[in-house]
Amino acid sequence: MLIELALGCELPFVPSAMDTSGSVDPIVTNALANLELLTPEDIPNLDDSCPICLLTFRAVLDAREDNMPGKADVGVARVGGCGHLFCAEE
Repeated sequence: MLIELALGCELPFVPSAMDTSGSVDPIVTNALANLELLTPEDIPNLDDSCPICLLTFRAVLDAREDNMPGKADVGVARVGGCGHLFCAEE
């Protein structure tokens, strides 16, 4: 509940990203696999920052467009439901 208040969105009950065997929970794996990378036109403000890495979304997309090593599959994704944006890898 506290996380939901902090993020401003409702989350499914997932007590941990890891299951009892130490593997990533299938719910988490499925949610991440279904994230779609956005185009610059889909991002309301390219100068907003990713809450995870603190880079601006513009910098994340520029790195992708410049074909920087290891950055070709990086982009910006939106979480379904709450709409939060963050940088993500395909």
